Amino acid sequence: IESALIAMLTKGRYVSDNVKDAMFAESLTGSGKNSPFETLSDRELQIATKLAEGITLKEIANQFNLHSSTISTYKNRLFDKLKIRSIPELVEILRLYNK
Repeated sequence: IESALIAMLTKGRYVSDNVKDAMFAESLTGSGKNSPFETLSDRELQIATKLAEGITLKEIANQFNLHSSTISTYKNRLFDKLKIRSIPELVEILRLYNK
């Protein structure tokens, strides 16, 4: 605990040896977590961006020349893939990953 406190006071951060080892192993194996947006299709990412901009499903449907139920399906898929339940959560995760 003492070394953690000293590290926090001097460096502003502390990472345990176990976490360092896990991060190193992930970097070697490539098993580290990537952006959740990598699982989205290009269209789902486009829809996510439009939703975050505050554009309604009907307006998005008109922009992409698709039926509003199709846009709703895309929205549901991207919410499932990102494990979110609302537009504010979508905006936050987009901001977090600089999308």
